[in-house]
Amino acid sequence: MWLERPIRGVMLDITGVLYESGAGAITGSVHAVDRLRASGLRVVLVSNESSQPTSTLVKNLNTLGYDWVTTDDVITPIPAVMAVLRQHALNPHLLVHPSVEHEFDDVVRAEEAKTCVVMGDADANFSFENMNSAFNCLMDMKQPKLYCLGKGRYYRHNGKLQLDVGCFNAALEFATGVTADIVGKPAKLYFQKALDHLNLPAEQVLMVGDDLFGDVVGATEVGCRAVLVRTGKFQNSWGQHAAPSFVADNLAHAVDLLLEAMPHWTTA
Repeated sequence: MWLERPIRGVMLDITGVLYESGAGAITGSVHAVDRLRASGLRVVLVSNESSQPTSTLVKNLNTLGYDWVTTDDVITPIPAVMAVLRQHALNPHLLVHPSVEHEFDDVVRAEEAKTCVVMGDADANFSFENMNSAFNCLMDMKQPKLYCLGKGRYYRHNGKLQLDVGCFNAALEFATGVTADIVGKPAKLYFQKALDHLNLPAEQVLMVGDDLFGDVVGATEVGCRAVLVRTGKFQNSWGQHAAPSFVADNLAHAVDLLLEAMPHWTTA
């Protein structure tokens, strides 16, 4: 059972768990997170959000009632990929949302040849022209490198499912034969970054998310327990999958069960 052993920290997905994209906070989630934090559990938000700067995401969360959140509480792919680009002195061709292009100003060298492609959730910027430009850029490189900010298949926005970056990444991989480095969920290094933030071993950490593959499978592969919630992009067929430690109605439901179990754990 997922609550037999102590849990000391919780990783929370954002979209589909804390709020619905294009809508407001999910009922009960604001209070649920407040209860988690008040209990003494360590909490970090782990997201594949790449269509807006982390600072904007934090402001939006604050407006929705998550007023404690700062950029230090959130792990997102753009700062992570920026660290990689700086480390290897790469000059990226960008296929990202216009609102985050300025985040890469420190590493883009306009007059020099591109040495990699960085693809994020570009939304309507995933045009044929832009996809074809990224394709040609990779084909022209002697040692092509492709970085994809997450590997999501789809998410729910304004009440409808919408294709996510993983679909467009698959098209570039198919066309070029280049396998992308995933910077985001479900990459093990990304989850390890969250564990390092919590300063806890994986066996003491719970992931809560609405994505079977990115959140749940990814977290269990590094040794965490994972709860799948029936909000956001949840599909009924996922409830029969073996990966989730538990399927909860929503974050509030999962937190209720978690906090009820805490008094029964012996000190580790």
